[in-house]
Amino acid sequence: MERRMQEGPALRTIYDQGEERRVCFYRHADGTFGFLEWKYWNEEDSWAPTRIGQGSRLASLNEAIQEARSRVDWLSSDAQPEPKLYQLGWATLPGLRGLSVGEFRATPTDMPDNDRGVAMEFASEAERDGFLREIEAAFAARRFTNAADAFDTVKAYALEHVAKR
Repeated sequence: MERRMQEGPALRTIYDQGEERRVCFYRHADGTFGFLEWKYWNEEDSWAPTRIGQGSRLASLNEAIQEARSRVDWLSSDAQPEPKLYQLGWATLPGLRGLSVGEFRATPTDMPDNDRGVAMEFASEAERDGFLREIEAAFAARRFTNAADAFDTVKAYALEHVAKR
């Protein structure tokens, strides 16, 4: 079916098993969190928001998820395992042939910071650990001329990994 897509600035998106409904979670400019349920319309081949969650303002992403589970019928009964949100971090180190990146880590977070890093969801610790091994190997031999290039390249790699799932 593959109707999955990133909805603007959504921090997290949870789909129903048929990919006909989804709930997107957002961080508002005032620092509060909210959610909005979306429905897929086959006739128009597009997503449209329902009114569920519109205007919600909660103190944390976890509170928004709990509120969504209490208000969205299919989400509360969905048996999918709850993915955990992690902030990806790494060290940028100087070397003779340029900057290297390594020592990748994924720290659990309720407050993702996509401006200064990458927030990623993993369904299990095994998936998280596998990704950390993969990204460590991918960047082991790479060198960069400046920190901005290193940051942008790591971020692009991580976001590409998220898009493949």
